Amino acid sequence: IDGASFLFSMLMIAVVVMTLYGYLWNKTFLKVVLGLSGILLVLMSIYYATAGYWARAFFVLIAGIVGMILPFWERFKRKTEEDRSLVFRMFGTILMAFALAVLVIGAVQTILINNGRDNLYEKTEQARISIENDVDDALISLEGLMENVIVNNAIKMERTSDVDDILMTTFKNHRSFDSITMLSLDGAVVATYPFSEEVSNYNFATESFFEETIAGQKTYISRQVEQFGAGIDKAIVIAIPTIDLKTGKMMGVAVVCLSAEYLSDRMQLVAVSSEEQSVTVVDSEGKWIVHPETEAVGAWVTEADATFDLWKMDTGIAQGYDREGRFSLFTEQKSKKLDWAVVASQPLSTMLDVSKSGLVTVLFMLLVAAVTVVVSYISRVERK
Repeated sequence: IDGASFLFSMLMIAVVVMTLYGYLWNKTFLKVVLGLSGILLVLMSIYYATAGYWARAFFVLIAGIVGMILPFWERFKRKTEEDRSLVFRMFGTILMAFALAVLVIGAVQTILINNGRDNLYEKTEQARISIENDVDDALISLEGLMENVIVNNAIKMERTSDVDDILMTTFKNHRSFDSITMLSLDGAVVATYPFSEEVSNYNFATESFFEETIAGQKTYISRQVEQFGAGIDKAIVIAIPTIDLKTGKMMGVAVVCLSAEYLSDRMQLVAVSSEEQSVTVVDSEGKWIVHPETEAVGAWVTEADATFDLWKMDTGIAQGYDREGRFSLFTEQKSKKLDWAVVASQPLSTMLDVSKSGLVTVLFMLLVAAVTVVVSYISRVERK
């Protein structure tokens, strides 16, 4: 239990104990407690309203107004009919003012949420197109490389140094690449860049991407995060068969591993950091494939995150808690080409910032006005 919850629990217990004490032994003290409780409930109503809990805010507000009336109820009953009418008009006006403020700001925030939802959905679509383009760009580059006669001959003639130079040039022209590797038909590494002893000494013959590419002689794109040999634990693999341009025979497999860190940076460019937006991508198994925190890549999406309810859908919109425990709005689109779910999210607190400060100001002023009216009425009664 956190500190705020503990303090709130202790405060509630203290209020209950003081109320019981006042009710049983000290009526004056009870009236003081009821009045303070009413003020606390009004403040709680303001908190709920700023958090977007409008039904809860309204009912707590009514309870707060009742709590502020109760200490003076006996005195009001003893007054003339005219005074009692004044009392009801006074508190009725206060209640209506508070309720109107909550409802008006609630309507404003509903509009802001709808606009924010549309904006966030556009961000999701933009991120989906961006990551599909990144994958397509890597695939086109790899295919273009294999269709180059010089490259094709270098691989066929096993001129390893030439292949290394070609891979280095290709790698440096693509920031999205984590590595680029050429494999022979038996799964051995012909060349790789950047050089890695773990990758170079590894045989990929039993890896699923290698088997699928060889068996079907077609392009392979990761549907989920996978391990690339002994060198890269969290890889997004794109593989194509290398074909001899003269004979049409398969010579091996060309493989690119995309950088999850680069893809994450690209996705976050779509999001607006000042509004705490974020974009994530979930693979076909429910694991993070792109995430602002790169250490989370490859981990399962947990049920505590609202993304868990969205990633299987083609499109979706939801409200819930994000990975940091913030109540947020989520939008999702499925990339049918990649079978990945692209999710954009934004905390509702930042989405509603425009109206939040206005809400606090309006309700605080109404609270001051209510207290002023009550104090003025009590002073008037005392003078009589």
